[in-house]
Amino acid sequence: MFTRLLPGLLKILITLFKQADMHRDMKKFRDILFYAMVALGLAGNATAATTDWQDLGGGRARVIAVIDPAKGVVEGVVEVDLQEGWKTYWRSPGASGIPPEFDFSGSKQIKIDTIGFPPPEQIQIPSSSFVGYHDRVGFVFSGTSSGPGASLKINLLIGVCEEICIPAMADFEISAADLNHADPRGMVAVELAKEALPKPVSAAGGPSMDFTLQGHALRIEIASEFNVKNLLIEGPASWHIPVPKRVEAPGDRSVFATEFGTDIETEAIRSADLLYTVVTDNGAFEGKVDLR
Repeated sequence: MFTRLLPGLLKILITLFKQADMHRDMKKFRDILFYAMVALGLAGNATAATTDWQDLGGGRARVIAVIDPAKGVVEGVVEVDLQEGWKTYWRSPGASGIPPEFDFSGSKQIKIDTIGFPPPEQIQIPSSSFVGYHDRVGFVFSGTSSGPGASLKINLLIGVCEEICIPAMADFEISAADLNHADPRGMVAVELAKEALPKPVSAAGGPSMDFTLQGHALRIEIASEFNVKNLLIEGPASWHIPVPKRVEAPGDRSVFATEFGTDIETEAIRSADLLYTVVTDNGAFEGKVDLR
């Protein structure tokens, strides 16, 4: 019975510490989650493992993975801890940049389906500007396992930047034996990383978004009660879509605008799978741009 309570308890604790500024005392927060998981029997059949840190030049990286063989579910996080003054890229960094690449093809009896990116920020360095992260970031992966011998292998390619940007590589392996090791602190780290991801816009608290395309100009309207800190639009990998800028508008709406390149046909814009990520005081949300 206790193990069934764990997901709900984690969500309650995360919500409470968000309200109390959990980043102010992250160590205390992690410790409380750790002892809660121990008290509730760790998470039933789920186990976890954590690799050693590997050097990236301007930072370091490690992998934490959780497997629940009873459900056939694998979740984890690639943690990147950057040195002061160093940054790295989001999945759609801008006109130049190296989006992180995660190769799981060497894994056995594991298939990774999704990679989740936390909301990024706009970053300026002497040689360029891009969309990415500083300090510490966790890229969340999830998928399925198909047998007791499941093992995980990840080849990471990531760009790290100070005054200039350099590519960095790291290889991680977690054996079947290690993956079936009880590591409650690893489970806590994965839960925290999942909580940092943008929520679907349909989730409670998400803003309504209205999109209008006029030629190559995209106009985005958001209810004014949401204090928008950042707004990003993504399209096909070959498209560079400038970060939308806030424009003046009357009424009770916050309005942003951006423009697609003139080399892109208007009909191609309308038929493309465009995504948005919006960061507000109520949290970060993501969804599909509806132009149809």
